[in-house]
Amino acid sequence: MSLSVVLVIALVAYFASTRNGSTDAQSPSRDTVEFQNMSTPCYEFDGPSNFINNLSDDRIAACFTKLQLWGEKTEDGQILPTGAGEVFGTVNVEAVSTEFVDESAPDGDLADFQAFLESDYLLESGQSITDTMATTLDGTPAIVTYLVPNSDLTQLRVVITVMPQRSHSAGDQEIGAFLITVSTEESNGEQILDRLVESWTWK
Repeated sequence: MSLSVVLVIALVAYFASTRNGSTDAQSPSRDTVEFQNMSTPCYEFDGPSNFINNLSDDRIAACFTKLQLWGEKTEDGQILPTGAGEVFGTVNVEAVSTEFVDESAPDGDLADFQAFLESDYLLESGQSITDTMATTLDGTPAIVTYLVPNSDLTQLRVVITVMPQRSHSAGDQEIGAFLITVSTEESNGEQILDRLVESWTWK
């Protein structure tokens, strides 16, 4: 009987540890980010895989990107990417026409275009700047602008301004710049931002 009791205890402990191990393996941290490749005729980059592509083929062909994290929140604040419910994060790339860039920055200088955005575009849309940082997208100078979160729950909100070294065409429009917005309520926003910058490739 003593031997049987010992064997039962050992088996229970074994299966409990096995079950706990498999649960841990299948439950990655909410900070873990997996990525999907996003591609347009002008560029490609890696965006978070649980963000849904919400643009038509025509808009993608015009070099726009709109990724959104649709989901629901649990009682402990964890975001479940269900594909429906509310939007808790975005990665958007907006193509800006060469005509608009020429009007706002006649010398074609990134710093001048950034100054215009800070004094007009961002302020007019009620966005306040907390910091700026220089970076590059596939060798092209760019500026990362950190914005005041638009809600108490937003963890990261930035706009990247970049003027490609060569002009891109999308349909009947010449593109002179791109505005890339990253916003998320999750704590992994910097990972999303870093991967976007590191993987960005011009076409």
